[in-house]
Parts: sequence; C-alpha cells; structure tokens
Amino acid sequence: MAVHYATKAYVLSFSEALANEVGGARVVVCGFVPGATDTGFQRRAGMENSRLFKKIGAMKCGDGG
Repeated sequence: MAVHYATKAYVLSFSEALANEVGGARVVVCGFVPGATDTGFQRRAGMENSRLFKKIGAMKCGDGG
C-alpha cells in the first residue's frame, strides 16, 4: 500500500507544480486521483476490514460510484 499511496501523492504534487509553472499560459492541469474503489483488491490484500473501506466507504466498481 505504501507504493500505491506514494504514487497518488506524487501525481497530486506533480499536477499542482505543473499548474503553477504554466499558470497564465491558458493551460489547465487536472490531476485525477480517485478514492477507494471496491474492486476486490482489498479482499485479496487482506484489507477488507481497514478503516478506508469500512468507515470511509468505497465506490463500487461498475455501478457508477
């Protein structure tokens, strides 16, 4: 999970830095970092009881969220 979370943090930080660099150039930078999604991964990783999936909730895969 550490690599997964670090990758999301990198995408967000990179998007913000890029937006600052091109600010004023009529360019829009968007970083897409979705939240938890119920894909079955959490069961396979033994994380189905983690706070992320139990208390916060997760989008259901294939039902539009």
